[in-house]
Amino acid sequence: PNDKSGNTMLINAGTVSGIHKGDVVIKDSNLVGIVKNATSGRSTLELITSPALKIPVYNFSSSQKNEGIISGKFGTALVMDNILPDEEVKEGDVLLTSTNGQNVPPNLI
Repeated sequence: PNDKSGNTMLINAGTVSGIHKGDVVIKDSNLVGIVKNATSGRSTLELITSPALKIPVYNFSSSQKNEGIISGKFGTALVMDNILPDEEVKEGDVLLTSTNGQNVPPNLI
């Protein structure tokens, strides 16, 4: 409720429910975010649209499967950076988490 940027979300479950800082939140094979902090009864989730998260991905829609890093932009969009100038990323391409992610499972949308 205090985050006017829309970068985080409050969850009404915490360590008592088995949620811990660094846990990955997934809904139907879609990466939603990462738990930023957790207390016994609630947790704060850093959403993937937050500029604070940097997640390694690859472009599943591309024949080259080019890799890069996604981060949030203004809490409403994702931007893929760290790609070569000749690699193309188009709106609507499907990006999947790569095996280079430390705490994020691979192949999440």
